[in-house]
Order: sequence, then structure tokens, then C-alpha cells
Amino acid sequence: EPFSPPGGAGSDISEEQLTEYIIRYLRQMAAIMGRPDSRPGLGKISCPTLVLCGAHTADRVMVKGAWRVEDGMPVGVDVARLLG
Repeated sequence: EPFSPPGGAGSDISEEQLTEYIIRYLRQMAAIMGRPDSRPGLGKISCPTLVLCGAHTADRVMVKGAWRVEDGMPVGVDVARLLG
């Protein structure tokens, strides 16, 4: 996906604003890449847990042969109660 500045492609921002945005973006990416991978420890969690990730556009997700997300919503989860 091509880089798009704040406000979208073709937006009217100054070169200084764009430079600041790029610097912040690069710092954020460096911080994310420098974090330890916590996936190996996820199996040790013993209480009901919702794990979110950046795959916010997943329409369907299968885990160990069972659909866990269908039509973009978690299967068997009362989202209203969870957010309420």
C-alpha cells in the first residue's frame, strides 16, 4: 500500500508537517519492531482473554479448524456485553 500523508494523498500539508509525520511513523515502527514477541506466552494465559491485533479487516479467521471470526465478528462472543 503506498504511503499516504495525514489527510490522504494530495492533501495540502507543508513539507515540515510531512517530515514530522514521517519521523513519528518511523519511531513508532522502530518501537514496534523492537518489542519482544509475546506470542509464545499466550498459551499460558488461563483466564478468558480477548487478543487483538492489527488485522482489523479480517472477514473470516480459522483457528485449529474452527471459525473464530465470521463476517468480521468474533464467533460466540457477546460483543455488546463485552463492550458494555
